[in-house]
Amino acid sequence: MPVQQTIEEYIAGTYFNTTHEAGPALKRSRKSCGEQETLITEMYRSHGRLSPSQAHRLYPDNATPLTSIRRAITVLTNKGLLQKTDEQVPGVYGKSEYVWKYKN
Repeated sequence: MPVQQTIEEYIAGTYFNTTHEAGPALKRSRKSCGEQETLITEMYRSHGRLSPSQAHRLYPDNATPLTSIRRAITVLTNKGLLQKTDEQVPGVYGKSEYVWKYKN
């Protein structure tokens, strides 16, 4: 955990506050991102290798946008929990997408 962050901030997840939320709304958004990141980490631990679209299909909340899943995968990769592989699979929009794996 980086020294400049509190435990609450680290656990809360990475929320990119582009809409300048504050107070309870910001706290809820950070908590939601943290929950997404925790769940996605567990999905990669149990399923192994997944593309963002595959992770999105497995994600229990159907209302969660694919972009939120991609955000979490990027954040988890930057935190060193996931690793992008050279493998590609067909994505939902007809374009290839890379596969990530849990980094033990």
